[in-house]
Amino acid sequence: MKITPLPFIITLLSFITLFPVSGQENPDVHSFPFHMEYRWIVFRGLMNGVETDFVFDTGTSLGMANSLSGSQGRISTTGKTMKILDVNNEFKNADLGKTDLIQIGGFEFKNVISLINDMDLLYCMDAYLLGSDIIGQLNWEIDFDKEIIKVSKKPFATQDADLVFKIGYLDDRPFTGLQIENLAYDRLVLIDFGYTGVIDISIDHKTIPYFLAEKEKMGQANSFYRYASGALGSNSFPSTTILLDSIRLGQFYLPIIPVDFEEKTKSKIGVEFFKTLSTKTIINNSKATIAMDLRDQPEFEKSNGIAISFEEGKFLLKGKPNGLTAQDSLIDLDEEILSINGFKAADFKNKCQFLDWYISQRPFEIQLTKLDGTQLIFPRISLN
Repeated sequence: MKITPLPFIITLLSFITLFPVSGQENPDVHSFPFHMEYRWIVFRGLMNGVETDFVFDTGTSLGMANSLSGSQGRISTTGKTMKILDVNNEFKNADLGKTDLIQIGGFEFKNVISLINDMDLLYCMDAYLLGSDIIGQLNWEIDFDKEIIKVSKKPFATQDADLVFKIGYLDDRPFTGLQIENLAYDRLVLIDFGYTGVIDISIDHKTIPYFLAEKEKMGQANSFYRYASGALGSNSFPSTTILLDSIRLGQFYLPIIPVDFEEKTKSKIGVEFFKTLSTKTIINNSKATIAMDLRDQPEFEKSNGIAISFEEGKFLLKGKPNGLTAQDSLIDLDEEILSINGFKAADFKNKCQFLDWYISQRPFEIQLTKLDGTQLIFPRISLN
């Protein structure tokens, strides 16, 4: 499921104090496990002493709590609101809250201001979206193979063979430059660990339409209808995926990278990029660099292109391939579906139970049964 929490446009200044907890063998470095069951990096910490699942999201300026957090003592409302940009590029108001103390590993953050909003999956997980206002105050070593994170105030050592590139910051969020094949693309790209995909590029650039037209002529353009669920809503939209011969990041050229090109999007590099290409990624915010210990033979996960929503006790089709399979023309966007892999909507008591099950089904083969009994099978797609 493509889940894209959108970057928050306005950063509220807050005074945050950071210091290591005493009594540790090494007060400069702390480690803890994480998991990626929901395709995000998720680990445990404390909010006002209450155990909390944190979702690691460099793409947001501020963190975001859910409405359950108040009754559990994790956050208190301030009575103030902030305008944020939703998935349809519209501004909406979100409540603001304050947490007296957030603890991650051996480090503490005081008087943290956060948004309070119920994004579907975050609410179901009862999780807190950790933003760049806190992430940027530490250095992070993320070991994808061992599923261990290390955090430190001091930068982590990197190896000569690592892919190392510079980052800059806007509203606390990290950005970098990216060269797409031989395309003259001069926009900065957000490093967004809250985006579960690989790379997403906005087509709102003078060179992109010509580039896509050439790829279409060569039969290298893969068309989809994608589905994004963000902080304040959801949307379906056309997307073109290109299996690029190379991209340049820093001084390195990386071959065979799937990149999505879309109209209503912010250009970004997602967590699947780092997870697939590297065994370990180091974010040294104190040096404004990211280092990747590259895998010898990385292989990106194939998708079936199908996206389903659960609304008012019904399954609705929200995303699909477009002309890439023999069956994708036999079903329409927003069409109600009778069953998915043999399960009907009535088998799930609510959206949370459905999401927990549905994410585990992807990106494997999906069998849809239409209301008229027609069965459609969507396998994982090999990109052209």
